[in-house]
This record gives sequence, C-alpha cells and structure tokens, in this order.
Amino acid sequence: MFKLLFLLPLVALVDPMLLIWLWPRLPFWALIAGLIVLPLLVNAIARRKTNSADSPFAGMLRGGARIIAWYPGPLSKISSVLLLFPPLENALCRKAVSAVIGNAMSPEQRAMIDAAQKRRSVSASAAPIERDENGLKRAQGRVIK
Repeated sequence: MFKLLFLLPLVALVDPMLLIWLWPRLPFWALIAGLIVLPLLVNAIARRKTNSADSPFAGMLRGGARIIAWYPGPLSKISSVLLLFPPLENALCRKAVSAVIGNAMSPEQRAMIDAAQKRRSVSASAAPIERDENGLKRAQGRVIK
C-alpha cells in the first residue's frame, strides 16, 4: 500500500500538464465546471456525508477528497469523485482498518485469530444438516407451537 505513495509525485506533475494540454481543446463551460463547480459539489457532498457511526477513516477519506478536488487537473477531479462513491469508500475504510489492526497485533495474536477462524469455518461446514422425511430441517432446542 505504501508503494502507491511513490506515484503521488508523478500524478502531481502529470495532472497539471494534462490540464494545460486539455485547456485549448475543451469548451469554456467544461473548464469552469471542472475547475470551480466540481470542487464545490465535492465539498458539499463530503460535508453532508458526515456520520458519527462511520469508520474514523471515512472522515479522513472525505477530507482528502475535498482537498484533491481543488488541485488543478482532470485526474485529481476524477479521483475526488471516486473517493466519495460509497462502495469504494467502504472498501478503502475496511482495508485501512484491517491494515491498522494487522500492524497493531503481534504475530502470535494474529496466528491465534487465524486458528480460531479456521476452527469456526471447519466446525460450521462439518456439521451435517439433519432433515426429516419431508425434507425439512430438524429443529434444535425448544419448539414453541
């Protein structure tokens, strides 16, 4: 994941060059929409999506999207909009949380959790489902009529 951080300076150089190359080729309204209207929209959406039940990383992603939206260039505009897309936002938050938890645990703790997950999956898949003569699953425990 940290290897991707080495691409940021490259994007920071290429993005304004791409905007300079596109400047004479795009109509004026598209330039204004991309440079002013889109960042304002991204700011409004990111500010509106604040939720206390979200992951702590969701707020950082939204703040990053708000900052990236004002950087001049089409790549930054597209990435700021993509960061606000809920499935991508949730996936990035899950990945960040798992990375933080994974780095906070010792190898012994990680091995214990992996072993517990394997036992849980084996015990769940090894138990056969009992069915009666009609093909219905048998109830376990107390049945209330």
